[in-house]
Amino acid sequence: MPPTPLAYKYVMLAAMIGFINHYAPRLNLPIDVPLKEQEIQRLHVSPLDKVVPVCSGGIRVKNYLFDFGDTHF
Repeated sequence: MPPTPLAYKYVMLAAMIGFINHYAPRLNLPIDVPLKEQEIQRLHVSPLDKVVPVCSGGIRVKNYLFDFGDTHF
């Protein structure tokens, strides 16, 4: 499997952070938004698979793990 392009990882990271910044206050989660780099404890972007196009990843901050996934068949 070829390596996952850096541009894909960047776009996934930007999208995940955007969702967290948008929805965390609406859910009354006790985290500071906008999310800062030093607050991210763990970051994962799944490899891009051309056979089954799945975009997924996750971000851990404080006591929360935000998991993202999108599947198209």
